[in-house]
Amino acid sequence: RIIGEACHFIDLMRYLADSEIVSVQARRMGDTDSVDITEDKAAIILGFADGSFGTIHYLANGAASFPKERVEVFVEGKV
Repeated sequence: RIIGEACHFIDLMRYLADSEIVSVQARRMGDTDSVDITEDKAAIILGFADGSFGTIHYLANGAASFPKERVEVFVEGKV
């Protein structure tokens, strides 16, 4: 699901930054024996050529009542 769904957020961040992606860092939750299910829980940080960065928190372990998707953009003193 991360590949099929997170790619849309990556495309959106690339569009909003209007800059080339120059670095990627990712970490999945549960790289230990104490976590049974590791799929669908990850953080992805993209660095852009203009110095900006974007972060995707893709987490499928939260409450069902919490909205599944939201976007926050911070630019030029605005949110």
